[in-house]
Amino acid sequence: MDESWKLLQKKVFQGEICPSEILGAGLRVAKSCRGLPLVIVLTAGIIVKQILSFLWLDIAKDLSSHVLEEQSTKIIESSYNFLEHHLKSCLLYIGLFRENYKFPVFNLLKLWIAEDFVYGIMGLENMDMEEASKTFLNDLINRSLVIVSNRREDNGEIIYCTVHDVVCEFFLRKLPK
Repeated sequence: MDESWKLLQKKVFQGEICPSEILGAGLRVAKSCRGLPLVIVLTAGIIVKQILSFLWLDIAKDLSSHVLEEQSTKIIESSYNFLEHHLKSCLLYIGLFRENYKFPVFNLLKLWIAEDFVYGIMGLENMDMEEASKTFLNDLINRSLVIVSNRREDNGEIIYCTVHDVVCEFFLRKLPK
């Protein structure tokens, strides 16, 4: 459980200390992940922006029921459900690519813009659409739903991304709907 808590803290607080008012809830979330690193990382993506203890406890309760059955795919479902609407569209669009495909980020961002996933999102009015689409991609990466597979050496810019096999399985279930 110590390793689970350390990984969860690292992903959620990125080097900062967990606030004392959510420590108990955080420990319950870590315990609910049952030591499964993928589950911990995906869960961190759900709670990274949540600062209220009761929300963490709701997630821990939800995890307890999911980890026992179809562990990772249920966590992906929870991750998806907690996404903002525009991020859901962007993530599902990635599901159109074949499994194990390393998609070029430049092309993906242009496709999101062409599909109008980026236009008119509140809070991003001062950004151009390319910057907004990069923000969306970084949100999905920070939630561990998208994996960076290649960066430019000179400036660290993301060139290619991919998704975990479990995320691909989620796409297969979700996209036909």
